[in-house]
Amino acid sequence: MILRKYIRLIGATCGLVLGTFIVITAIDVNGDLDRVAYILNIPSAPKSLRVESCESPNIWTDIVISCSIELEAHDFTKLLVGYNYTKSNINGTSYSVIHEEIGSEFPVITKYAAYPASFEHGGSVEIFTNREKTRAIIELYIE
Repeated sequence: MILRKYIRLIGATCGLVLGTFIVITAIDVNGDLDRVAYILNIPSAPKSLRVESCESPNIWTDIVISCSIELEAHDFTKLLVGYNYTKSNINGTSYSVIHEEIGSEFPVITKYAAYPASFEHGGSVEIFTNREKTRAIIELYIE
């Protein structure tokens, strides 16, 4: 009798945990797209944008969020409307330009950097892209 109650309790608990995971996963379907829009200070992510991966290391004193994205080249300029970026040519890979290895590796030739005044203690928003402007790493850093 008591064993049956524990088995039911364990079954109900497992069902609750699984149900919660499914709901959170369903709610977060657009979470990474919203995160990218937030990082870039744009109203919404372009329709063609797909987030391959986002990472945020546990740093107590700063905010760092990095995302690997793919999009159609004609949508790339939509990423640049949120801040006043400075463009520079670089030579590297998506694994060498930031501290995290996120997404699949690709060559990087251009860096766009902004240093918003609204980041009171400093910080930056950076976009590293391939030649075709179809792959990018975006990174938010706030001190």
